[in-house]
Amino acid sequence: MQFYDTINAGGSTIGSIISTTSGDGYEAYSLFVQGVNDTLPFKNRDLPTFLLTEKNPGTGSADDDFFIYAPTLISGYVAVMSSTGITSYVYYRAEDTFVIYEGITCMINRIDCTKYGQGNKITFINKYGVLQDLWFFLKKVKNINRSNESYQSNTLTMNGDDALPSYSQTNAPTRIFNTRAKQSHSLSSGYYPEYANSYFEELLLSEYVWLTRIQENAPNTPEIVPVVIKTSDMTYKTSLNDRLIEYTIEFQDAFDYINNVR
Repeated sequence: MQFYDTINAGGSTIGSIISTTSGDGYEAYSLFVQGVNDTLPFKNRDLPTFLLTEKNPGTGSADDDFFIYAPTLISGYVAVMSSTGITSYVYYRAEDTFVIYEGITCMINRIDCTKYGQGNKITFINKYGVLQDLWFFLKKVKNINRSNESYQSNTLTMNGDDALPSYSQTNAPTRIFNTRAKQSHSLSSGYYPEYANSYFEELLLSEYVWLTRIQENAPNTPEIVPVVIKTSDMTYKTSLNDRLIEYTIEFQDAFDYINNVR
């Protein structure tokens, strides 16, 4: 940025400021009560970490403080940050029950959901600004909602100059146009422990969410589609109040079912 000694840059240059900043950007956030990003692991890093909410936040424990839940015989990825601040994703195999990154362990709790298929995977940007998978293990209900406009059409026809007008009973006078449709999916999480409430909170607050589902015309091929969360509130469940902690969340496709992209 240049500074001049008269308006409209008509005088001589009296100074300039050049500022160059480099680094990574994250779709991350902190809570108001936490102050200035004090819990986000992006500042003054000297230890590796999984970019997940810990089971016991703030304990400083490096042993089995991170947990994820996945169906049996399903592989996946977990986001990590190295001791130098580099963010990446580590792969876990279908048979793994834990994954280790730079000496930090994340336990993988395997859930058998074969009664309801292979489960339903939701991927979202969590509070650390990285992708996180959250599995819904129980039943799934799919709905479609349709809306359109209509008008009354004149269906009378003339059969000659002297004939009376007539109409066809198979030619509907009510005409439909501008049909739109949305699909929605109601997913049941299955039973999670109480400390996993933070996963569902971060999902509810996320602005970027995707659903992995099976293509209707290709049963063995999954597809990833963007969705929005229609559920707008969540009552935090506890083992004391609810015994079993289960959430049902409704998602809606973030696009029209009938292709209208032009």
